[in-house]
Amino acid sequence: MSKDSLPSVSVIIPAYNEERYIEQALIALRKTDYPNSLIEIIVVDNGSSDNTLHIAQRYSDQVLCLKKGNVGAVRNLGARYATAEILIFLDADCLIDSSWISRGVRLLKNNENTVYGGPCKTRQNPNWIEKLWLLENPKYPRLQPDLLGSCIFIHKQNFQSINGFNEEMTSGEDSDLSERLRKNGASVKIDRALAVVHLGNPQSLKEFFSRQVWHSENYLRFLNNSISDYMFWIVILFIISILLIIFGIILLNCTTIIIGFSSITLLTVALSAKRILLTRYFPQNISEIAGILILDFFYLSARSKGLIKPIINKKF
Repeated sequence: MSKDSLPSVSVIIPAYNEERYIEQALIALRKTDYPNSLIEIIVVDNGSSDNTLHIAQRYSDQVLCLKKGNVGAVRNLGARYATAEILIFLDADCLIDSSWISRGVRLLKNNENTVYGGPCKTRQNPNWIEKLWLLENPKYPRLQPDLLGSCIFIHKQNFQSINGFNEEMTSGEDSDLSERLRKNGASVKIDRALAVVHLGNPQSLKEFFSRQVWHSENYLRFLNNSISDYMFWIVILFIISILLIIFGIILLNCTTIIIGFSSITLLTVALSAKRILLTRYFPQNISEIAGILILDFFYLSARSKGLIKPIINKKF
């Protein structure tokens, strides 16, 4: 495509306390081979208490603020102020390569009524949590079925036709967007060429646990979607197993306690085995096997807490 035929694009970046990574993300955008004059960078700050806002102001064309609101509302605000006909959603902790925008625009121009997304890759030299949670296998790369909010190329008309992201969802709004786009007749495609490097993966078990709690807080609020998700039922079984252990202790019933612990073990092992088979990543040693099992136990524990949390807080 010649420069004269290139469309302008609006890159929308939601941000909350992202001072650690957002400057790298914005610099990468400014170094792209796509003409800078055709790139509008919009950062929407979600009430950051760190230096995010000041960094964003140095590199962005527009900086908007929305102190209260879920990530869907933050992205929608950016889209409302966008002036280009092509919207690109990128996260503040994601890095692109120099031709990323060019490839995405080319895909959109060659495929009408299609929305494109890309996968997230780990950084070089990831820590053990990143490595053993994502289980990347270069020989057998996998693509997720739905869009990720960290990497979306979409015509503004398509985005507006479904009223953008669901603003009520605390997480999973990208999968919901994918589903509604398909129901509206658009094609949703994930292309490996649009991969971004995700810098913001959890760096500790505490951070990993907190993030999974957050991801599961919508289970009961959007129950119709949850019941079709097999992981929802795995989490239900995990909670039942925990309850068996508690009741077994209260009733001094060893059999019930053993059944509870056995169920938790089986569910954790089954989840680990499923992930290994899907990714074709085969652990190199006992330490990696142990790490995978630990992460899956923390995952199920956190998802269980996220499911129960709205009930305890009386928000369901």
